Amino acid sequence: MAAKKTPTDSEHRSPSHGLRRSVAVLPGLALALALVAWLLHGLNIVRVIALIGHADLLFLGLLVASIVAEYGLRAWKWGQVMVPLGRFSTGQLFAAYMAGFVPGLTVGLGSSVLTRAWLVARRARLSTGVVLGSVAVDRLIDAFVFVGFIALATFAVPARGTPALALALRWGGVVVLAVAGIALLLLIRQRRRPLSAPWLPCFARAYWEGLTASFAEGIAWPIHTPRRAAIVGASVLVRLVSASQIAWAGGAIGVWLAPLDYILILVLLGTWIIVSLFVRVPGSGLLIVAFVLQLFGLTREQALAITLLDTGVFFAVVGLIGGIVLWREGVRISELRRLRDPA
Repeated sequence: MAAKKTPTDSEHRSPSHGLRRSVAVLPGLALALALVAWLLHGLNIVRVIALIGHADLLFLGLLVASIVAEYGLRAWKWGQVMVPLGRFSTGQLFAAYMAGFVPGLTVGLGSSVLTRAWLVARRARLSTGVVLGSVAVDRLIDAFVFVGFIALATFAVPARGTPALALALRWGGVVVLAVAGIALLLLIRQRRRPLSAPWLPCFARAYWEGLTASFAEGIAWPIHTPRRAAIVGASVLVRLVSASQIAWAGGAIGVWLAPLDYILILVLLGTWIIVSLFVRVPGSGLLIVAFVLQLFGLTREQALAITLLDTGVFFAVVGLIGGIVLWREGVRISELRRLRDPA
């Protein structure tokens, strides 16, 4: 006989819980509506459709290639970070990256990382917590590299005649560096002595201790200097390839910017990603890209066309490859949903 569900199950959450979640998204929703109103004001949608309809297939092909190259590099870099834990093929990690996007678009925030870690752990017979520890190290490296790009952008902005933006980037760099520094200290502390939770009930405490111990095991860093340098170099290259994707999407409709402008766009969008961790804005990816592009002199129609091409091609590539990977692995979305909501 199936056990009866208790009122503590996820579907029986209190009304106050739902109310708190609704209130939490209100600021982001208000910002999203403001951005939509601003974007649609004076927009010539026929012109947008025409630009997309006449997009150059050569540059769209380069956009596809750059997306695959970016995540191939990310997979290789992740594999180098995980060398202390074992040998992982770049193809296996690339497949996990692509597969992670599929439930990430349907299940919710955070599930992409969980899916990648779970798929890799499943094949390598490791704990998912161990793999998540390696993900934390990989992301921390990217954060410090991103600070370097902010510094580069800060020097590039004055040449564009926007000192206010340069000041904002300086403070943004300080904030990102501070967050990365705190994360580094927390990871070092977690590696040396996993966080304990003595106030939890015995069964929950055992689960927590097992999770934090496996996570701490995954916090590792290759000992060889050449490998460390290669990881940092790959992180820099990943950022450059990512920045090129806006260039290829723009080239498809005949719009080009100065090389440093693409670095500035990369930094502004990366900074927004960090902000969006705290302020949820529905559809923020599309809206912010279109907004940022107009800061560099593009018309609303050009900015929206580039945004739709870049985002559409990205979704098509990761959706196709990721869907094939999940199908071949025999994994259903419902299984991945339970990773996030085990109740």
